[in-house]
Amino acid sequence: LNLFDTDTIYKGVLALREDGSSSATTKTTSKSTSYKVSSSSVKKIKHTFDPKIKDTHFQFSGRPPFEKNVCKKKFKDFGVKRKKVMDLSICKENEVLVKFKSGINPVDVTQLTTLQMVQEKKFKRIKVYKYSFPASKDISNILEELQNSENIEYAEPNYRVFPNSEYAGNDYDPVFHEGSGEDDYHWPYVNMKIFEAWKIWTGSRNTMVAVLDTGVDICHEDFWENSYSDYYCRNNLHTPYDFARLVAAKYQGNIYMNHAEFNLWLANNDEGYGDPDTASNRDADGNGYEYDFYGWNFKDNDNESYNTCDDNHGTSVASLIAAHGNNQKAFSGVAQHITLLPMQILNNQCDAFYADEIIEATEYAGIMGAKIANLSSGGYVYTQAKKDMIDTYPNILFVASAGNDGNDNDLKPFYPSGYANLLLNEDESSSKNVISVLALDSKNQRVFTDWSSNYGKKTVEIGAAGNEVFTSMDGGSY
Repeated sequence: LNLFDTDTIYKGVLALREDGSSSATTKTTSKSTSYKVSSSSVKKIKHTFDPKIKDTHFQFSGRPPFEKNVCKKKFKDFGVKRKKVMDLSICKENEVLVKFKSGINPVDVTQLTTLQMVQEKKFKRIKVYKYSFPASKDISNILEELQNSENIEYAEPNYRVFPNSEYAGNDYDPVFHEGSGEDDYHWPYVNMKIFEAWKIWTGSRNTMVAVLDTGVDICHEDFWENSYSDYYCRNNLHTPYDFARLVAAKYQGNIYMNHAEFNLWLANNDEGYGDPDTASNRDADGNGYEYDFYGWNFKDNDNESYNTCDDNHGTSVASLIAAHGNNQKAFSGVAQHITLLPMQILNNQCDAFYADEIIEATEYAGIMGAKIANLSSGGYVYTQAKKDMIDTYPNILFVASAGNDGNDNDLKPFYPSGYANLLLNEDESSSKNVISVLALDSKNQRVFTDWSSNYGKKTVEIGAAGNEVFTSMDGGSY
């Protein structure tokens, strides 16, 4: 019988931090369940349960008990440090992320050979490796072996990460103007005082914003200055030679274009006499990504960052950031003259991705010179490697969703936005370059409809328009 929910446990832990007491009891409205809690274990002393009681409240003032439904493995130092909590039901069953201690060469770590570990990827900037192992082996045993090694700083699952995609489409075709009504689709500009902001700044091509999402329809008309460019893009997107000519001669828009890669492709093509795909050099800028013309697809590991999934989320987010202004289209993004770097991290079903993909995408954003990264995704498990990569780029501002589950993030943290304010991870410092954002409606209230935005007095920092918002959609629509 599972009597404990994580929200209640963490609420009690927060209470402990304020009153400093050291014992814990649980109380119900009728019969009671009592526990004695020490610093190293949870010992059950007395238990009675009345099935008629549906509303059971617990108050803790010591370390919380171990909740088996959330953590499939007991840790020696389980307590208020949430990063110790591992949910092995939402990770790749045969992959782990490992960071070795300073000065350790992975080749010399005998456990890797014993456990039949195979290196799949290395993140050089944080010195973290992704390893796979035979499916016949149990991941909990693998993790225990690695965590007990004196050569390893940490080992953790390759967690699944979920999108925050609550899309509310519409068939309106508004005329853009400085409206003031609350019921039209101009309310975000009014509530967030965008018109006043534009008098100061509308963006700069030197400011690159990375969109880590479902990919972006780079041919959408509202990312271009004229319809001819949009038409030419859509009809030549899969013909690199013609598309390269477009970039070189006619391109005026907000999507990042890697001119060095295009020029290399043209040189390797040799006016049709060469084969760019078999050329010895396919990476002009040496960043490790061949022909990354306009971002990268980290799900399929190719350069088709426009290969969006079905819910249009990446294109919608990108348009809110930087739909082109003054081009006689439907609307303008809040920073209409910046440069967008599209990245696809979600699969084509748009249901999830994994920690190693967002870690690599973060690294790519840093390599390419992004100054801001938008993260509309997350989960409730702490991933040290993901935080390490974010902290590696202190000059990038990571704007992250607070989540769409209606939860109080002070009690149940949502990451990566939760890295901004780590309430219970005393041995870790908060990431100063992360902003946690909740969704607001036209009344400037937290969205609470068929879906609800997460919130948190201490963990969520700002709100932004997030429901019934007019956006661009894939295929050139709105």
